Amino acid sequence: TPSDGIMMPGKQLCLAGIYGNDSWKEYWEGTLLRTNGNIGTFTRNSYAFMAAGGFTDRINLIVSLPYI
Repeated sequence: TPSDGIMMPGKQLCLAGIYGNDSWKEYWEGTLLRTNGNIGTFTRNSYAFMAAGGFTDRINLIVSLPYI
């Protein structure tokens, strides 16, 4: 990935599907624990599809398609 500097070898493909689910009704603001009194419980579902491919040993293409 771009952040760790590891490249995929040429002519290889990596596919990934990612799902996340978050839900909370309290959150931290500094050292104070607050409650979501105005909206209640917040729930978020997220989906992402990622593909990484090596054109050569030194050129990679990374594509991500998120949906939240």
